Amino acid sequence: MRRGNTIFIAAYARLPKDIPAYALYNSVGVYAEVDVDTGVIVDADVSFYSQVSINMVKSILKGANIVYERGRIVEELEMRYWGGARKALITAVKRLFERFDEVMSLLEREATPDLTDDYRI
Repeated sequence: MRRGNTIFIAAYARLPKDIPAYALYNSVGVYAEVDVDTGVIVDADVSFYSQVSINMVKSILKGANIVYERGRIVEELEMRYWGGARKALITAVKRLFERFDEVMSLLEREATPDLTDDYRI
C-alpha cells in the first residue's frame, strides 16, 4: 500500500479518576494513520499502559475503514473492551471520526481552486 497519501489524526477523552491509568495520563489518546483515498486505517495506537489493551484496540482499528465501518468499530469496542477506560476509549474513538471528517473537509477545500480571480469581467 502506498503510504504517501495518508494523514495522521488524534483524539482524546478524559479518563475516570478511579483507574490507575489516570495517575499517568489523565486522558486517553487514540491515534491513527489513515489512507485518504480509501479511508482505511493503516496504523493505529492508543495511550494505554497495558500492552494487552493496546494490542486489542489496535487490532480493532487497524485495517478498518474510518468512513464506512464506524458503527462496527464502536460496536466491537463495546462488546470486547471491558477495561476501566471503556467509556473514555469509545468517546475518543468517536472524536477520532469527527476529527477525520474535519481534516477531510479542510483538505477538500484546499484542493478546490478559487476561480473567482480568474474570471473577472
